[in-house]
Amino acid sequence: VGSEMCIRDRLWETIEDDFSGHEILNLGFGGATIDYCSFYFDRLIKPNRIKSFVFYAGDNDIGQGKSATQVFDSFLILYNKFRQSFPSTKFTFVSIKPSIERAKFINRIQKANKLIEEFLDKEPNTFYLNIHDKMLNGDSLAKRELFTEDELHMSEKGYELWTKIFHENSEEIFGIK
Repeated sequence: VGSEMCIRDRLWETIEDDFSGHEILNLGFGGATIDYCSFYFDRLIKPNRIKSFVFYAGDNDIGQGKSATQVFDSFLILYNKFRQSFPSTKFTFVSIKPSIERAKFINRIQKANKLIEEFLDKEPNTFYLNIHDKMLNGDSLAKRELFTEDELHMSEKGYELWTKIFHENSEEIFGIK
């Protein structure tokens, strides 16, 4: 059984090993926003035979000043493009992660996540993967050990956490146990 993934973050160097039972197509690119992913959809995503689509973007949108509603509107454009091309393919959205660098935007991040989650709850064959909450400490701040020195990009421990969360939800994401 092969699955294909679109993960924005090119820094997840062990992704193929972490999901060795799946065929991974990592279409991630640095600095990606949801709008960029929509713009490049026909070139990067549409030509592929996709069994399961895992999408992560949104934190750069927030970092560039977009409101939660603007992030959600951008998400809807991408989602509708995806559904037009892949009407029955599983679509997983990985929640927008918190970070130390973007702590001042936490309310926007949480609101954008909530809007997307509530939308996907009503859509068939979708899954909202909540990594956000598991990246917070007891004070509702991003856990420092999950990030590199720049306090924005994830450290090895951050990717280990994501891998664990993905594996815990593999049946929902990939349709297998």
